[in-house]
Amino acid sequence: MAYKWLSCTGLKIETEALITAAQDQALNTKSHQANIMKVTTDSKCRMCTETDETVNHLVAGCQKLAATEYLERHNKVAAALHLEICRHYGIPTAEQHPWLHRPETVNETDGVKILWDFEVRTDKVITAR
Repeated sequence: MAYKWLSCTGLKIETEALITAAQDQALNTKSHQANIMKVTTDSKCRMCTETDETVNHLVAGCQKLAATEYLERHNKVAAALHLEICRHYGIPTAEQHPWLHRPETVNETDGVKILWDFEVRTDKVITAR
């Protein structure tokens, strides 16, 4: 059941295999090579060299990737949401495709103002904002 969505995507078999391997935590990471395949003893991340290089670490835990790759991924998802919010409120945008949408700093219409990439000041320090 967890893989039923793959049957109607139109993806190449190689892409489906990669997605399935990622879901099963079976990508060829250094941790997989050391702990499962037993071809090496070094399981540390090749980017940060601090923790084991697992799928979870590469997707969401590596400090070296946090400021660049994670931020870029976050902004792409947020831009798609921004486009949908603009559409919902009837705010015209230059681009209609979510993957090409580049949000303006401020979009507004009657009663609605959408801000992009603004710092929100709070009484308490929030590290991820």
